[in-house]
Amino acid sequence: MSNASITKAALAQAMKECMATTPFAKISIGNICNKCGLNRKSFYYHFRDKYELINWIYETEIGHTVREELSDKHTSELALMICEYFEQNKVFYSNALEVTGPNSFRDYFERNLEPLVVQTLHVDGPSPFDSKELTAVVSDFCLSAIQRWLKSNSNMDSKQFLENLTTVSIKLAARFLELLGN
Repeated sequence: MSNASITKAALAQAMKECMATTPFAKISIGNICNKCGLNRKSFYYHFRDKYELINWIYETEIGHTVREELSDKHTSELALMICEYFEQNKVFYSNALEVTGPNSFRDYFERNLEPLVVQTLHVDGPSPFDSKELTAVVSDFCLSAIQRWLKSNSNMDSKQFLENLTTVSIKLAARFLELLGN
């Protein structure tokens, strides 16, 4: 492992430890650096800010793999992989998803979720819906459901969560079709 990789991994571990007990907004670069024994210069050599660090953690731990396997695996397998990963890192991602705005993990994850949603929603032939708007709405719905699940005190595992999300989605889609008169 290169020195850069070791440094990034140390910063990532420190960020995870900080977020286990402290809300993201209250964590400073100094807190992260103190936790892993590195200086601020080392942090800024590798990352612009703490937002980029969180996005890097997701990207290196699972994001890259999901994108690589998008064409090979069924979307339900990838969704389960993501949810299992979030379940294993529940406190960290519950905290990370609380943050909104530019550069936030929430926005980053939503952009990463869109190809999965597009693949899931793929419909042959013309559609009366704007596909970008539909993708955004479904991504928001899924993201909100994931955040609610991570924050809840229930013992629902990732598989049960996805089954519930699928059931709700199907019922919601059927109701919309009823309302549209189809």
